[in-house]
Amino acid sequence: MFGAMIFETMVIAAVFRYRKLFPEMPRPYRCWGYPYVPIIFVLVSSLVVINTLYDQPTKSIAGLIFIGIGALVYFVQKKHAIIEV
Repeated sequence: MFGAMIFETMVIAAVFRYRKLFPEMPRPYRCWGYPYVPIIFVLVSSLVVINTLYDQPTKSIAGLIFIGIGALVYFVQKKHAIIEV
């Protein structure tokens, strides 16, 4: 859950970045209460992640290590891929 919470927070935070980078793109789905609801979600989720790091550092660091290993494998595989995706 710790790793999932990190990625869920990043996904919602990306909404702000993409709306700034691509303001002219159509928005077929509107977020209820934008921008307040996503801001509250990102803040609360960040607090949960920080609290988990504080309360369960061993499990949290293990989760971060697994995420790091996955990222490393991804980038090595991408560098040596025969077919670009």
